[in-house]
Amino acid sequence: MSKHPWLSTAAWVTGLLAIHLSIVAYFEPPSRVFGATPVFGCDFDTHVQQVWRVLEGLFGWGQTWVYDVHLLAGHPNGVIFDADNKGWEFFTYLLVRLGVRKELAFNLFVVMAHTLVVPAFYVSARLFELTRREALVAAALGSALWLFDGHLHWLWWVGTVAYVSSAYLWLVPLGLFYRFTRTRALLPGLLCAVCTALIHTHHPYSFFALALPMAILYVGMWSSASLRDHAVVAGIVVTTLAVNAVWLVPSLQHWHYILDSSIIGQSTPAQFLADFFGIVLDISTSGITPNLTTLRFTILAAAVFSLYQYRKDADPRWKPLGPTLIFLLVTAYCGGLWKVTGQIQPYRLIDPAMCLTVIPAAPLFTRLGELAKRERARWVAAPVLLAALVFLKPFTRELIGVFEDALPEMPPAWNNEPVSIIATGYKPTGVYKHILDSPDFWIFPRWLEEQGPDRGRVLVDNGVAGEQLAWKTNAEILGGFVVRNLEHSKANLFRRELDREDISHAAVRAYLEAYAVEFIVLMAPQPWLEQMSDLFEPYANVVGIRVFRSRLAISRFQQGSGQVRAVTNQITVTGTRPDEDIVLRYHFHEMLGCQPDCKVVPEKNPVGGVPFIRVPAPHPSDFKLDNTYRTSR
Repeated sequence: MSKHPWLSTAAWVTGLLAIHLSIVAYFEPPSRVFGATPVFGCDFDTHVQQVWRVLEGLFGWGQTWVYDVHLLAGHPNGVIFDADNKGWEFFTYLLVRLGVRKELAFNLFVVMAHTLVVPAFYVSARLFELTRREALVAAALGSALWLFDGHLHWLWWVGTVAYVSSAYLWLVPLGLFYRFTRTRALLPGLLCAVCTALIHTHHPYSFFALALPMAILYVGMWSSASLRDHAVVAGIVVTTLAVNAVWLVPSLQHWHYILDSSIIGQSTPAQFLADFFGIVLDISTSGITPNLTTLRFTILAAAVFSLYQYRKDADPRWKPLGPTLIFLLVTAYCGGLWKVTGQIQPYRLIDPAMCLTVIPAAPLFTRLGELAKRERARWVAAPVLLAALVFLKPFTRELIGVFEDALPEMPPAWNNEPVSIIATGYKPTGVYKHILDSPDFWIFPRWLEEQGPDRGRVLVDNGVAGEQLAWKTNAEILGGFVVRNLEHSKANLFRRELDREDISHAAVRAYLEAYAVEFIVLMAPQPWLEQMSDLFEPYANVVGIRVFRSRLAISRFQQGSGQVRAVTNQITVTGTRPDEDIVLRYHFHEMLGCQPDCKVVPEKNPVGGVPFIRVPAPHPSDFKLDNTYRTSR
């Protein structure tokens, strides 16, 4: 690498990237990513419907959110709950503006997340003053974590692409800030401002990783900093706030709608032991895949050793890296013990913690490789080989599990249960690889569309299906991600059931009437609901999806009568009596305006939750409710 260092480095990085993307392509088939539809399934569906609505807002009104009538009886789509999706939304919007088909634009964000792994780890390592060889090792380790750490792989497989890519991308602005504090050069400071702003748009959880190390570095340079140095740091803060204000301000305006977020992603010290031994304690924390952690803890052990040496040698890299790793690990494994940290779903921070370990671990792995080659270092060969064998056995087992669907099938057990090739008695996972789109995925949405535009609302028991129907159809869906942290999610009966709210026969009847539910879509048995057969009747069975139809009268008017047509940001009401108050079964929003010569006030929701809409008399017989994007009261 010494004769032509840059050319040699580029060749190595390119080769490593090619290997990385080849393995990614096994799990994420290119025909799926570059197909005619957005990548969907699991969390992907949530992000698709969010992106589609925000695209409507950006193209139609120049706004980053909309009043969405298609989901949850009217809710602000594009605030709070999609804070983890803003980078994806803006990325898609920019590409669509450039003429790219929106489905492909959406999918190219996924491609970018996979592609940036290798260069981002390499660049971050170089910014932290690792040699080219060490940086290449860091890139290889980062790629291996992305592919073979159970939690990281689970996150991008399930669709939380923005978050899991931010788990490594945050190292770039941190490395730039480290370089700025070391050199006081203007260029890394300016690049840090740009990257810090973009990474917080990419995912706001980057703040929890960046705040501490950047504060430590800033305090460390304070006494020797010039006025220009302080101005650069202030510029980083101002740039980050200014760029992100476009979504931060609307989210803060809707903060009064936020619900408890501590339902998933919680952990206690017991989770550390579970991770260490590869045990699944709670699938809402570690995912529904096997807990593959051998590589994670191997890299962590190397990082701890290197960081100890950094501290012992007074290496300046200790200050940003050591305390930050401690903070992230303690929060990830103890954050569930405290209510305040529980709100950020603390186990999520295990991912930026593991990506951080790559930087200090890479030099140690490099040294071990170099040491084993030296004649005078033969004495280390035996222990190194022994350690490698100890590591390779469990890691090989985990690799087999990841690629299990490509291996021969095991004969079934005596009771016809499927058997995993890696351990008798364990069922195959089969979830690490995406399957290609099937025509069956479109049969039910088409059937639902065929029911006509004047149907009542559709209650869906499956969260993924609810999100998917929200972007595949024009139906008004009650369902979707069941723990959405907006008060509007109480419009989903299955959220109420999860929260142990009143789901008695009388309460369910009142709910079906209040939210004008016509169809109930059940993708799994729901005994507590199906026993209330006097409220609804079997209607259809479409590709195994059971549909029931309400026996109750359906109307979007709680008071008054007429016709209602609703689209994004607008509800059109016609044929009403001007001398009669109108109450609509859509959620009130403080930025809704009424035209002409009418007004909108909140009306108590008969089943609790966000109020409904009242238009007091007198009013025109025909009027429109529009999202004005202004609070009038």
